[in-house]
Amino acid sequence: FLLLISTWYIRNYLVFGHFFFSLIGDINLCHFQAAYIHAEKNGMDFYDARHDLWEKINSEYPGDYREDIAGYSHYVASEALKICCAEPALFVKHQVGGMIHFFFKPVRADIENQVGIAEGFRSITEIKHFIPWSVFEKLFTGSSVLASALVVLQWVVMLITYCFVFWGIKTLIQNKETMIVLLFLLILVYFACMTVPPLTNARFRLPVMPVISILAGCGVSRFRFHRNFGASIRMR
Repeated sequence: FLLLISTWYIRNYLVFGHFFFSLIGDINLCHFQAAYIHAEKNGMDFYDARHDLWEKINSEYPGDYREDIAGYSHYVASEALKICCAEPALFVKHQVGGMIHFFFKPVRADIENQVGIAEGFRSITEIKHFIPWSVFEKLFTGSSVLASALVVLQWVVMLITYCFVFWGIKTLIQNKETMIVLLFLLILVYFACMTVPPLTNARFRLPVMPVISILAGCGVSRFRFHRNFGASIRMR
């Protein structure tokens, strides 16, 4: 794996003069996390705050970004990091909200469009109407009965799944499989932290669904064991 991705690092160094894998993280840090902090701190609309932030960064950048895109990206990240570090409470607030959405946000935004009952692009899918730390915000606002019913169904399925996940974690710990539990939890936390809080989408859970399924499977196995064991005791 390291040998494979090292070729991309070398390619980027030959083209841009810097070793890096991707620049999207630098841009997202400014485009979303820092912009939302800037907007909330100054009581601005998110899009106005984002525009104001980019104007400030571009005017202060000591060079031409077209000649050194990697250097410009790193500069953007450093300026965004200053904003995030200056307001750690807001940053943590948005990040925690994003993590909650990462695990519990249902597939909802495009349901009406996919089944052909929506008229155009609904307001519930617009970023400016989305409050990242409120899981239940606008659940039933401007939505069809079908979409609301599907959302509730998804939450019921997720609740059952996560109940088995916690039971599976308990089972693995009781079986002295602590290292496996730590590995799985680190994977879950890593991907949850890597999501962009204001835009956390249900599809971002896909990389961790195998881990969630394995843990839930351990819980189901434990449940079946207790059920079968109880049945055998009653038969005796």
